[in-house]
Parts: sequence; C-alpha cells; structure tokens
Amino acid sequence: GSDGGTAPATTADDEEGNETGIVALNLSLGAAAGEGTSGKASWLRAAVDGGRYVVKQVPVKRGPTGGVCEGKAIEGVLNEVRLHRRLSAECSSIVRYVFAHLSGEELVVILEACDLELWEALTDKWSSQFGSAPGLRTLLLALSVQLCEAVSHCHRFCVLHRDINPWNIFLVSDAGKPNSWSLRLADFGLAAELPNSAHLL
Repeated sequence: GSDGGTAPATTADDEEGNETGIVALNLSLGAAAGEGTSGKASWLRAAVDGGRYVVKQVPVKRGPTGGVCEGKAIEGVLNEVRLHRRLSAECSSIVRYVFAHLSGEELVVILEACDLELWEALTDKWSSQFGSAPGLRTLLLALSVQLCEAVSHCHRFCVLHRDINPWNIFLVSDAGKPNSWSLRLADFGLAAELPNSAHLL
C-alpha cells in the first residue's frame, strides 16, 4: 500500500525532463546602462513586478556544427554567471542576480539595477553635492563596511573577486532617505574559485 505522504525523490533531470515547448524572451530594452569589455547593459522596460533591472548582453561564438565553441571563453562566461548567482543569493552588498539565458550567439543576463558607479559618485556627483561636508565621511565609512562585507562573503565561499575597482562597485539610492546610499559589488568576470580546502581567506 501507499503511505500517501512521501513524494518520490527527484533529480535535476527529472525536474527538467524533455523539451515541451519554447518561450521566447521578448524583452523591451530602454536606454543604455553601461558597456564593458564583455558586453553591454541596457535598462529593462516595463517589468511587471515593478522592479528595476538591467539586461546584460554578452556575445558568444559558435562553431561550424552550431555548438558553442571556444570552450575556455564560454566556460568563463558561464562560470561568472554561476558564481554571481551563488554569491548574490545571501549578500545584499552584491548586485542581485536574477536570471540568465543563452540565446543564439548571445548570453542574456538580468540583474538588479543600480543608480551609478562609485567612480562617478566620487569624481562628480558627490563632490558637488557634499563638498567636504562631514556627511560624506560618514557615508564613505558606511560604504567601506558594506564592501568589506561583500568581499568577506566571497571569501567564505572560497572565491576571489580579483577586479575590485571604482567601476565595478555600484550604488543604489535608498528611497526616501536623502543622501543615503547602499553599495553593490559587481562583475565577477575575473573571479577565481579556490578549492574548498583553502583556509587562508
């Protein structure tokens, strides 16, 4: 007889099963949000959940048989996506990963939208907004703590970011709080994952 209360164990293959259809990603893109060495980012328009997102488009090459070629290049891109997904899940100081999809010769990655780069804030926006006011020092100290939290979180997962700079650190304005910002660490394209036995971080 059946105990009526235990579901059979499933594997990833069981859950994915055979292809039953195709859903086209018709994403409505807005203005450019930025561009780097690996691809470009655009604002996502009309998200039905009211959230703010950017769409990162990363070109990939395919071989003569139609399969993705240049194994090292594509594996590096996919490794960046996997690391970003894992690291952002439990740390609010890392740009939140939402979803990725390999479409044709392009990897489409949807991420949390941020308001500006740290470099832009330091060299332009804040210099005119704060001047040498004490509030700027307080803000920078708070952001430094958040950056340390993000790096420490990566190290707990034995991941080295290896590319921390003012262009890979973004800021999100805290709604309803003037001159209040939160930090987000981004771009794991050069990140390296160490063996689990690495205890030096």
